[in-house]
Amino acid sequence: ALTRYEVDATRDDDGVWLYVRDEETRRVWLATSAEGRTTYSMHKVEFHLRNEGISVHVDVAVAAADDVEVRQVTLHNETNRPRRLTVTSAGRPVLFDATQASSHPAFSSMFIESERIAELDALLITRRPQTAEEEPAVLVHRLVWEGTDVTFAGDESDRMEFFGRGGSQQAPVSLVTQEGGLVHRVGAVLDPVMSLTARVDLAVKGSVTLAFVTTIGRSRAAAVELARKYGSMQEVRWTFRDAEQESPRRLQRTKLEPALLPTVQRLFSALLFASPALRAASNARAAAPACQRRLWGRGISGDNPIVFVRVNDPDAPLLREILAAQRYLRSSGVRLDLVLVDEQASGYVTEGSGTLRSVLVLNEVGDWLNRHGGVFVIAADQVPEGELRHLEACARVLLDTRDGSLVARLGRAAESPPNLPQFEPTLVAEAAEPPRPRPKLLFDNGTGGFSEDGHEYILEVRPGKVTPAPWCNVLANPEFGCLVSESSLGATW
Repeated sequence: ALTRYEVDATRDDDGVWLYVRDEETRRVWLATSAEGRTTYSMHKVEFHLRNEGISVHVDVAVAAADDVEVRQVTLHNETNRPRRLTVTSAGRPVLFDATQASSHPAFSSMFIESERIAELDALLITRRPQTAEEEPAVLVHRLVWEGTDVTFAGDESDRMEFFGRGGSQQAPVSLVTQEGGLVHRVGAVLDPVMSLTARVDLAVKGSVTLAFVTTIGRSRAAAVELARKYGSMQEVRWTFRDAEQESPRRLQRTKLEPALLPTVQRLFSALLFASPALRAASNARAAAPACQRRLWGRGISGDNPIVFVRVNDPDAPLLREILAAQRYLRSSGVRLDLVLVDEQASGYVTEGSGTLRSVLVLNEVGDWLNRHGGVFVIAADQVPEGELRHLEACARVLLDTRDGSLVARLGRAAESPPNLPQFEPTLVAEAAEPPRPRPKLLFDNGTGGFSEDGHEYILEVRPGKVTPAPWCNVLANPEFGCLVSESSLGATW
């Protein structure tokens, strides 16, 4: 993992963020907000957003030949007055095995160190190895632009200083508050961030383009050399062109029909964010709880997402499509374990033409049989039904050749969004009330004090304010427990 990312569709608070701030009004907004329009192509992602009279267009791509990611930002002034903006990036560097990093996020963050490379307007991020076997990785995050309308305005590597107490991913304190600003701290910190800021002067109806380039290497020299190579906007534009040209070549190598690509992308989404419409029913998963150890007996590690396919007809289009989808995703670095349950009767007939084995041979799957990230074939009549139910419970995606085609099956899943209840605010009337007079408190320190009878300690915190210091109290006995903090965040058990 280069940057921290947890697969949680309800929060979506990780990854690399891009912020735009109007220096006149101090308004801050996200350049890649859900309020805008997002377009996925084979070689890039595009974000379009209009806010505060500014049109923001962000292109994201990975270089075809190098370990480089490019985020190109184009700003257009739609108003009749000059504008001064700042554009700031923010991401949490990891440089560690993704599984282990997510198991101990706070601990793994303590080994990250950063330094400033002034000549490149860049931050260099390294990780102190915890073991002799750990392979090093060096990351460089730099700013690229052309012309005099853009200037480098600072960097930050301390996440606490960047987001601040009471801040959020949508509104970092260092960008929102009048007195806020990047502290420019580098070195070893408890909670790292990689953040660069560019100051942009936009003429009336004018446009400016800049880019945030992230390179990765096994050594400092390799990562810095890549950062130098991609140090001009001309090179950035070539990166997008090369990525676009590489995309059809990848389709040709993996023998994937172009018309199937949108379906493969939907399949990848279902593997990343488990879709209830494509998984086993919740009661079925409860009846056969997923157990990774039980998978090992089949040679399945359980580390990769599982696609479970019941094969009633080996000649069905769905089987060929899922095999092609796996080839394409594997070429993109995405591993999945494809479990095929052959429902034909076992015997010597299963080796002939028109059988599952013959389809696998025609699709050149032989080298990937029973391998990590490959294909596993199970004879339905040789396995207890309970074992098949367990495999279904472990799978992220359930398919059946009776569904006809992969396009039809995933299309039906996309047509059934969850029916969410309508949100009705309950505190509107209370929020409209004038503030109540402050009660008389004993030993009042301006934030809180004891009630007059001495039985309670009362804190009064106005909207948008915080207490002088954070705190959390634990109340517990053998039958009950709860957490109460100064920001009302709590849990009860």
